[in-house]
Amino acid sequence: MSAIAAIVQWDGQPVEPLLLHAMNECIARRYPDGAWTWAEGTVGLAQADLATLPEDEPGVPVVAGELRIVASCRLDNRAELYQTLPPRYLPTSNTDAALILAAYLAWGEACVERLLGDWAFAIWDERSHSLFAARDLGGARQLFFYSDRDRLILATDRAQILQDPTVPLRIDDEQVLEYLAPAFQWYNGWDQGLFRGFRALAAGACLTARDGRVVTRSFWDWRDQPVDRRSEAEWLEQYLHMLDEAVRCRLRSRSHVAIELSGGLDSPAVASLAGRVPASERPELHSFSLVFDEATEVDERARIWPVLERYPLHAHMLPADLLYAPQFMDAQWTPYTLLGPQELRMPSAVTRLYDLVEQTGCRVLLTGDLGDALNGGSELVYFDLLRRQRFGELARRFGVDLGRSWQAALLKLSLFGVAPLAPWPLLASGLGFWERRKPIDLPGYLPPRLQQRVREVDHAIRQVRQQRFMVRCPVARGTLAEITPPMVPVTMPVAQPLERRHPYTDRRLIELVLAMPAELKWEHAERTFLRASRLHHRQALAGILPDAVRVGNVGVDFSPVIERCLSPDAIRAWFTCGPITHIFERGYAQPKPFWAEVEQSRGATGYLITLLCLEGWFRSLDNGAIRQLIPPRSASRRQALALSTPG
Repeated sequence: MSAIAAIVQWDGQPVEPLLLHAMNECIARRYPDGAWTWAEGTVGLAQADLATLPEDEPGVPVVAGELRIVASCRLDNRAELYQTLPPRYLPTSNTDAALILAAYLAWGEACVERLLGDWAFAIWDERSHSLFAARDLGGARQLFFYSDRDRLILATDRAQILQDPTVPLRIDDEQVLEYLAPAFQWYNGWDQGLFRGFRALAAGACLTARDGRVVTRSFWDWRDQPVDRRSEAEWLEQYLHMLDEAVRCRLRSRSHVAIELSGGLDSPAVASLAGRVPASERPELHSFSLVFDEATEVDERARIWPVLERYPLHAHMLPADLLYAPQFMDAQWTPYTLLGPQELRMPSAVTRLYDLVEQTGCRVLLTGDLGDALNGGSELVYFDLLRRQRFGELARRFGVDLGRSWQAALLKLSLFGVAPLAPWPLLASGLGFWERRKPIDLPGYLPPRLQQRVREVDHAIRQVRQQRFMVRCPVARGTLAEITPPMVPVTMPVAQPLERRHPYTDRRLIELVLAMPAELKWEHAERTFLRASRLHHRQALAGILPDAVRVGNVGVDFSPVIERCLSPDAIRAWFTCGPITHIFERGYAQPKPFWAEVEQSRGATGYLITLLCLEGWFRSLDNGAIRQLIPPRSASRRQALALSTPG
């Protein structure tokens, strides 16, 4: 895993080697294994490495003729690429970055459609004097860019871009409004540039820059698939195979491998599949879990131990009773990257857990992130049953719905069964109307004018999402809305020299689940979401995942421990420790209604955490912890760099 950066000066000014060095230095804590820079005229590249793969060559540039690449990558289809590449393009180096560069030589920008794994890269092509960058569908490697009439700067971390002291440091108010929109908060959100002129390259997208013009486009899309007549047993077998393959690919490591292990359904499946791999074919495995000695109602050890008893994992557990406030409220918090307000939501318990992972010598961490969103499914299965002419199964499920509410049953059958069969223009119009009619609940402590602006942004987000997912199947459309773009926990960087890998973001697994018959994912007879959802996941893992987890799991409500760590007294104490309250000064909240809501809700839950994290972000930038990562602004790049760069 690497942090990468690229600069192209459109104004003809040479790239300063000192700036490239500063871009590596500011993230050296997280990428300590070697770095390099290259500058020639108006173009410069920089890379700092965290070596996690056996094939990695940290600190060594990858060049092929007039092409140069900076890449943070882990490819899962190396063998396939070696087999399909024309012999004249085969790389001499065995690194994944060299393989990506060979793929670009062979297939041009279309190479991104052939790459599987986690990757973000930028290629300077001297032949066309252009920069090509891309980011995989899973989004585990971030990629931001800043562009104006004089230059393009692209980097893994926002702080790298801000090492150029002539780049403006101005908060983008429109992106703050996006952050406040419920469609952003309650679904999944996305990476944000947050400063004016900054943008994040979306997961599953690529960027081409040439002659002062920057163009981005998506390279992955999903459409309704033809009816697949595989049996239920074949679907379950294929799902298990694909999930197992996703886990095995992510075990490729030069160090021990850590696994986040909770008492849910997703991370225990990852741990179980990894534990089944013979010890001779994988690194040593360690599990890391948050446990609660005082808040016993949220403690998950009863469902963690069955996995540990069955599979050979070295277990580590961290008591987290008092560590569930956002990380910026922790007196020991030391950021090593420029996080946004959405990313600051991570509780300090998780950052402490990652410290423990680092101390054990693990550099790779497997998670269960996105598993619930990908596999959740939905009760809205009628369209899928109608198009496959499964009338008997449709009648059975409709009967279950009728027994609960005949009005709701008829509405589901009409809107989510018959309506999707309509001609596409009519269906698209209906979906747009449905999105516009959805109520948008905002807390009363937001000023009325701000509420109106947030509603406008929220409607725009919903409309874009509806237009993007041109899919008839309601279940697939709902899944796409949850997983693309990926959830912030997947894309969020961490302070430690640690590479997080997410089996449930594997593109092959995503495409399989989206194509799977909708009724295989949902048990209609169950009343609660946790018992009804992920039916195929539970069935496929029979005999692998202990039944205490696979069948008996009903989920955990963490609100008691959150309320304890974020009590009204704790919130007031934190707010009053600063000279000003930014969300009040900037007009994002009205003080009296805000504090009344804090008292009535017994602490920061729901939207209150949204405002709390926004206040934490403003404070961190206003001479706070994050501000220390950013050099002073100056009109003179060379002078400012000379003053701010060590050595």
